Amino acid sequence: PILLFEAAISVDVGRLRRDLVPVVSLAGPGMLLSLGVAGLLLHVGLRLPVGLALLLGAMLAATDTIAVIASFRRVRAPQRLATLVESESLLNDGTALVAFTTLLAVVLEGRFDPSRGLLALAWVTLAGLAVGAVVGFLGSTLMHRTEDHLMEIMLTVIVTFGSALAAEALHASAVLAVVAGGIAVGHWGWPGISATGKVAIRSVWEVAAFGVN
Repeated sequence: PILLFEAAISVDVGRLRRDLVPVVSLAGPGMLLSLGVAGLLLHVGLRLPVGLALLLGAMLAATDTIAVIASFRRVRAPQRLATLVESESLLNDGTALVAFTTLLAVVLEGRFDPSRGLLALAWVTLAGLAVGAVVGFLGSTLMHRTEDHLMEIMLTVIVTFGSALAAEALHASAVLAVVAGGIAVGHWGWPGISATGKVAIRSVWEVAAFGVN
């Protein structure tokens, strides 16, 4: 949750909206293509059963862009390219995890029910996004009612872990919930946060993300 929130709160919603089609294409069909290719190579090369090969492929399909983004900042790469990579990475974490949990259920049960699987996939995805957006909006509303930077920091922590826990309680995607919560705070809450609070929040979450990395 720490890494996801720290990245999501910095997302420019305007740029994300303009680049939504390529971002979703990379995080959705692109992720599934990576999963399929990795699974096929593992099945053919290591003789793994198809289910296990695809399961491992889902684990490998989750991109880790920390080093790439750090390099972008050093060389001052075009802003749109950085936005595409960061936004795709955020959504990719969620879609890859949803694919992994779906495949894990298939491997454990030994069969796949298409209707049940698709309904479960839709619930995990949409409910996770909805929970995160609601928790993020509520947290943003409370941030507008205080100028205490310590309270503002605490509210971001509550949004981060509250959205994850609420999503898990509803058997939805905690990853997508944290991403949606972070984007909601960055979009709705950030303009109303005090100047001191903005500096403090950035510093706290940068240190937290650095520590986790």
